Amino acid sequence: MTINYASDFMNNIFENGKERPEYLEARLKAEEILNVNGLKTSNHIDIVKLARKYGFFVATATLPSQVQGMFFFDESGEKKYFGTNYSKLIVVEDNLTTEQKRFVVAHELGHYFIDRGVVPCGEHLELRVDNHNKLAKENVFDYFAACILMPSDMVKAMISNTNITDSNSRCALVERLSNIFRVSQIVASRRIDEVNALMNSIAL
Repeated sequence: MTINYASDFMNNIFENGKERPEYLEARLKAEEILNVNGLKTSNHIDIVKLARKYGFFVATATLPSQVQGMFFFDESGEKKYFGTNYSKLIVVEDNLTTEQKRFVVAHELGHYFIDRGVVPCGEHLELRVDNHNKLAKENVFDYFAACILMPSDMVKAMISNTNITDSNSRCALVERLSNIFRVSQIVASRRIDEVNALMNSIAL
């Protein structure tokens, strides 16, 4: 079971050298949360602890086929989910790797922070079928997750002295970032491209 980015993900994020508005909003929201919680220069984001700070109970369970996460919230606190006493709940497929679980939790928080201004409550099933069946907005939440788990300033500092066009240097960097930030190598590799693009387009 894998966590997929769309193959044309970078084209989704950037247009004419700038972030598309929805991706800019996601990054700024992630950076705001990191700043508020003193995590902007952290090299390991405890995503479960962060979720708990915003009232979420995070659990793992064996979920239906192709479901990698479930997300529920009711800001009023009146509605409880699955017979629990929790009005904010994130459930992640137990069969995922630690890195994948962290990404799913961060992604679900993206749904909460970006969408809660629109609706006071919400429910969502995280389906990961393949790259091409993902809804476009799901890529925005992937971007939010990457921005939370791998803060831009930290990644920028780590890649600034690396020739990322050299395959050996890039592979070594991907492995290093994956280990430091506890994300998959897929996420680490994509984040290198994202931050490099940002460095070439705006001042972080």
